[in-house]
Amino acid sequence: MAKDQYLVIGGSGFLGRHIVDQLRARGDSVSIFDIVQRYHDVPFFSGDITDESAIASALKQSGTTCIIHTASPPAGLTDGSIYMKVNVDGTRAVIDAAIACGVRKLVFTSSAGVIFNGTDIIDVDERLPYPDVPLDAYNDSKAKAEALVIASNGKGGLLTVALRPAGIFGPGDRQCMSGLYQVYENNQTHFQIGDNTNMMDWTYVGNVAKAHLLAADKLDLPPPAPPLSTLGKAPLSVEEVPPLSEAEKALVNTPLSTVDVTTGHFKIPTSNARPLGPYVTRPENGDELEANWEQGSAESSGRPVGRTRFDQLSEAGIARSKLHDPEQNPLQVAGQIFFITNGEPTYFWDMPRAVYQQLDQHFPGHRKPRSTIKMPKTIGLAAATGSEWFSWLTGRTATFTRFKVSFSCASKWHNIEKARRILGYEPDVGIQEGVEKMVETPAYILAFQFSSWYPTFSDASIKSTIIRPLSGEFKEYLESDSVFVPVGSEDVPPESTLLDDEDEDEEAGPSYAFPELDTKIRECVQEYGAVFPKLNFTSPRDASWLLPAGSPLKCTAPADVYMLLKSSDFVSNDLSEESVFEHCDDPDPHAGGGSPPPSEYALELVLRKWYSVNPSREMRCFVRAGRLVGISQRDTNHYDFLMELETQDKIVQTIQKFWEDKILPRWKGRQDYIFDFLLTRDLSRGHIIDFNPYSPRTDSFLFSFEELRELAQSDPSKSTALPEFRYIDSQAHPAASRNAPIHQHNMVPFEALQMSSGQHIEGFAEMWKNEQRAIEESDKSRKTLDSVLFDLLRNLNARVGRGCVGVARAHDCETLGVLVEDDITLVLDELALLVDTVDLGPSSGTAFVGETVTSDLLFKAAEASHL
Repeated sequence: MAKDQYLVIGGSGFLGRHIVDQLRARGDSVSIFDIVQRYHDVPFFSGDITDESAIASALKQSGTTCIIHTASPPAGLTDGSIYMKVNVDGTRAVIDAAIACGVRKLVFTSSAGVIFNGTDIIDVDERLPYPDVPLDAYNDSKAKAEALVIASNGKGGLLTVALRPAGIFGPGDRQCMSGLYQVYENNQTHFQIGDNTNMMDWTYVGNVAKAHLLAADKLDLPPPAPPLSTLGKAPLSVEEVPPLSEAEKALVNTPLSTVDVTTGHFKIPTSNARPLGPYVTRPENGDELEANWEQGSAESSGRPVGRTRFDQLSEAGIARSKLHDPEQNPLQVAGQIFFITNGEPTYFWDMPRAVYQQLDQHFPGHRKPRSTIKMPKTIGLAAATGSEWFSWLTGRTATFTRFKVSFSCASKWHNIEKARRILGYEPDVGIQEGVEKMVETPAYILAFQFSSWYPTFSDASIKSTIIRPLSGEFKEYLESDSVFVPVGSEDVPPESTLLDDEDEDEEAGPSYAFPELDTKIRECVQEYGAVFPKLNFTSPRDASWLLPAGSPLKCTAPADVYMLLKSSDFVSNDLSEESVFEHCDDPDPHAGGGSPPPSEYALELVLRKWYSVNPSREMRCFVRAGRLVGISQRDTNHYDFLMELETQDKIVQTIQKFWEDKILPRWKGRQDYIFDFLLTRDLSRGHIIDFNPYSPRTDSFLFSFEELRELAQSDPSKSTALPEFRYIDSQAHPAASRNAPIHQHNMVPFEALQMSSGQHIEGFAEMWKNEQRAIEESDKSRKTLDSVLFDLLRNLNARVGRGCVGVARAHDCETLGVLVEDDITLVLDELALLVDTVDLGPSSGTAFVGETVTSDLLFKAAEASHL
């Protein structure tokens, strides 16, 4: 079956961008229809969603077979008419354009709020009707648009499905997070309305995006049994409906495990988290409940297969659904509605408190401790009524309303069993991890650039000099494709390790010069003897493969520094704010407190005093929730001495003591981070190499982040083994014997890693040697041809009595002088014979000559023949 071509309407928005990312990650072809272009490497169509012709044009040009429609104005706007225009009229235009263009699939993003009627919503499923009286314009418009989508299923060959996510949050969120940032910035986090016993669903944006892809993939699958309309005689009652087929039984009766992403293993990180519900008096089985909360329980590992007749997935419930709509099977995807949540309802106020606690780690000392001020719901409603009256009298927009009070005090959680069984949906990212990802702000990332942490730890790290800011021209130089050194930096001392004095070829390209930077680099070299460069976050360690083994990364001149940075793929991460702040909340100063403006990021060059480092003594250390939980060997090669238990104990003790004495007192407010540590020869001391964000962007080497999280969640009183030390125990270890890009220790170019995928190091080394032999043989052929051409030119000079004075090689000649026509003809004939007789390998002789030393010669000879 041919793969779908996707058009994501609203692909530049919060959810849309995550859907686009997931589609691209799995290799799908995707285009975007929106009014703002954020991707410049994805086909983009700009237009008004209410303009059917603009949508149809985008569908035809992109060849779309599946539309994912996520576009919508944010909730909370005062002008309700915009919701009807965009959500209702716009969705109608999308449907009409899709049918007219023959599109097969339409996945629509609805909202769980379409069924909220102001009362508690507790474990409800998709059968709950829309409220008789809508409470707000946003959800009313979403309900109307959802109804249009479902009603259009099957028209003109179009298959449709609607998803109802609840409480979407995650990186890039401008709605939930902007308000929480403002509350945090104003130090108003101690207010609470209600008693916080109401539960609410939240859903990580990546989980919602995953659900959209699942729905699109399964939208055209046949139902597990034919709809009733295909029967000869339509049944009139539940009893007359045929029994479930085997496929239907398997779909609804297979036991499901609990949604165990966060609940059952990890508390939401707030002091108000409670196991299995609020209580005033501790129940008799409190110990058992708390044990289940911490460790999970086999007794809760799966929903009972037995169902009541009121369950929508019971046989009676399915029969009623079939009678209600004989044209489709309720267990198919097309024409259905699905709730999408994280499957872990959370006490309403615990969620923002989890965010505040995470922000505390990024902004230590900002929030002052205060006792919680609790406002009863009745008083909150009265105050909101007064606020609305005052706003009406003054003509202002009410920000504190009765709807918001009711919303914050009502339970709103939904049953997602239908999505789990029919779509195969399971949330991948839990609330705790999702909060951490969402609160990974640019300010948090900037705390780990070298100039941020080095002043605090300069006495515990390698002596270094920071050159900041760097010019835009220097950034442009590093981003350019060609490898060349700036003018004025090439006068290097004899011991320079990077430049090859024998290579006299100069690469064409723009000319750069950085005299002031050259001077600063030379001053550092004079002070330190030699330096090792890095940028804000990243060092060019991946370039060490091309340097002499005896002095890796050693720079003794400006040209060395430039060539090392230019040869590295790793340092490119520091050149653009987009890559530096990837996965962060948008670095917009107007999005709320906590997100700094992008202008705070400035490229910096760090020159560290160079000395020979034994990679076997480099360790990566992981601090999670204020605890040193893991230590990993950083250079993932096998070292025999690390196998000794006494050595392992000494390494752990040295790093633990250093962390407790040097790092912990200075970074008390920072709970999660990763640092690299270099041990001395006797393993009794050491110093800091670098700090890194606790984030998937940082290589976790011999741990996974899931394993680190489990270590951090373990009982401190029982965790005598922390920090856990991991090392390469043999040459056969997966990290030591394979070129996995996750272990970037092999120090070869990324392209070489790709070429060697699936091969052992030994096999890759042999392949590399063979390539080098081939290059050397080719070079020999080039040199032979070069010498023959030189002899030919010398003979020509002898014939005409003039030529190139001081010529060392044929292509060094500036001019051939005025040559007689007969001699030129003779030379060209000899050149043609030479091309025919010299063995040039698989390339044609003409192409080889044209690409090497003879190109200039032939041009000048031809030019001279016209004189």
